[in-house]
Amino acid sequence: MVSFRSLVIFTFGTFVKPLSDRFGWSRGRISLAFTIAALMVGIFSPILGRVTDRVGIRLVLLPCVAVYCAAFMSLAWSIPS
Repeated sequence: MVSFRSLVIFTFGTFVKPLSDRFGWSRGRISLAFTIAALMVGIFSPILGRVTDRVGIRLVLLPCVAVYCAAFMSLAWSIPS
C-alpha cells in the first residue's frame, strides 16, 4: 500500500498541475524528480533484495522505514514561507 508504485506512479499525473500551480515548478522539473525517484528504485531494489535474503526482512525494513519517515518529514522544509 505504501510502495513506490502506489504512491508515485499511479498518482503522478494527478499532482503535476497542482504542484506546478502551488510552487511554480515547471512540468519538466516535476518530471525530473519523478525520473530520479524511479531510477533510484530501479537501482536499489535488486540490492535491497539481496540484502533481505541474507540478513532478513526486519534488519532491512527498519532502516528503510526510518529513511522514508525522515524524507517525508523533510517535505515540510520545501514549502515556501
